[in-house]
Amino acid sequence: MKSVTVTRLSLQKLDIPNGQSISQDLRVRGDSFFENGYLFEALECYNKSLCVAQTNSDILSAYECRSIVYLKAEEYKLCLDNIELACKYCDNASERLTILDERKKACLKLMRFDRPNCDSEPWNFFRLSYDANEKLPFIVDCLKLHNNKKFGRSIITTQDLQPGDIIAIDEPFFKTVTYESAHTRCINCLKPNKLNLMPSTISETAMFCSEECMEIASKTYADTTNKMHDIKQRMLFEALVICGGSFSKLKELMDASDLKKETIFSYDLSNPDDPLFKQNLLKSSMSLAQAKNVSADVINYLSHHPVLETIKDQRDKEIAETFLLRCFRILAVNSFGIEWLVPSRPQDHTKDTIVTKRAGQALCLFGSLMNHSCIPNVDRVFVQNKFVFFVRRPIFKGQQLFISYGSLFLDMPREIRQQNLKDEYGFWCCCEACVRDYPTSAVYPWTGVPIVISELSVANGWKDEFKKNCLKIVKKQNVWSQAELCLLMVRNLYLVTAIAKTEPFIF
Repeated sequence: MKSVTVTRLSLQKLDIPNGQSISQDLRVRGDSFFENGYLFEALECYNKSLCVAQTNSDILSAYECRSIVYLKAEEYKLCLDNIELACKYCDNASERLTILDERKKACLKLMRFDRPNCDSEPWNFFRLSYDANEKLPFIVDCLKLHNNKKFGRSIITTQDLQPGDIIAIDEPFFKTVTYESAHTRCINCLKPNKLNLMPSTISETAMFCSEECMEIASKTYADTTNKMHDIKQRMLFEALVICGGSFSKLKELMDASDLKKETIFSYDLSNPDDPLFKQNLLKSSMSLAQAKNVSADVINYLSHHPVLETIKDQRDKEIAETFLLRCFRILAVNSFGIEWLVPSRPQDHTKDTIVTKRAGQALCLFGSLMNHSCIPNVDRVFVQNKFVFFVRRPIFKGQQLFISYGSLFLDMPREIRQQNLKDEYGFWCCCEACVRDYPTSAVYPWTGVPIVISELSVANGWKDEFKKNCLKIVKKQNVWSQAELCLLMVRNLYLVTAIAKTEPFIF
């Protein structure tokens, strides 16, 4: 791509009074991030500024700032989109309109030299490694549902799987974004859209990737947009839409799920346009395992949940309360955190810590069927708005697939891991790492070496390293210690995070 130098003409310091607005203060913070090369963080600040903007000048400035970031990132189409939005709030004779017009001309000129970079599209890399299941096209055909006394429901493979194999690309049925990440993802579909998001007209903590998502959310959640971060409430409203607005039908569905436990393997989910598609997904959700113990405080909170105040009929209110409690029990042992792993970057000062940030919470109907291991053979990464499950280490025909519900054996002693799993999920782990009591990383000081990933302009370097690491895991599986192998697998997780264009690698 042709390089570009971005000037700060439009971000020259304006005459801001001492009592500057929150919107202005957020833009100043964004400017600081931009100057230091943190484009993701800058856009997040500008989005926050946009959501609290109360004047045309603040709205104009937020879009103007975003256009500069996108120009710097060589996202020319997004740059032009934000210039156009900024112009709507600009006086025809203003100097800022002239600056915007100059940037537009510069952007159009640069676009003539720009060439599409297929390497930058995550879905060119994240594809199923084998033929898809005809009825469940989001998983490979060799994965089967299995039942036994020891593990209950589980997933096994009917063929050998190798490190790096992508075995499932599953969009969560129920999902939400956290308050902390409300300005980085669409609150309806959870796509980040490179942070080119639209502010909500009724909430400062909601943004959308499109008019369509805004319309869907407005119809589904009515006047409760400010509570859209509560996944249980979202589940209630979305379930009611599926049940045609009938609480009675929702109760019938819950009762049926108690009598007959269904999973996604019970249905043909190949056609999203099928009238029963969402209903079958809802049935599968309601049939997932539930937490056995719920504290009195939680029960009391749910019985007084704010959403219940919006329901007039007493019987409907009781059904809603039952549904909320059921959702809590299901989420407690099945939900996935939508997380992004923050590798150290060359310009960071603190490279001795690895940070995990949570962007949201989701219910994944395929992933929930896999059991836990402190030394799992499957890992996951969130790509745009879907979970991609990939193989960490060789899995042989007939073996079970495992993911980690919590800490890996490297991170925590066995006794603590075991107690945490017992307290949260109700079982004692019997994985290889627990049975053999593999030592934590404290025994291997070199495992604490920080993982640093440079922000390359292209992802080829990350992909090549990932593939080499996968081959090395196979080659060294009987030579290296489990700690050495696990460290390489953790490295791979960071690499796919970058390849996926997950925060903060959005460009």
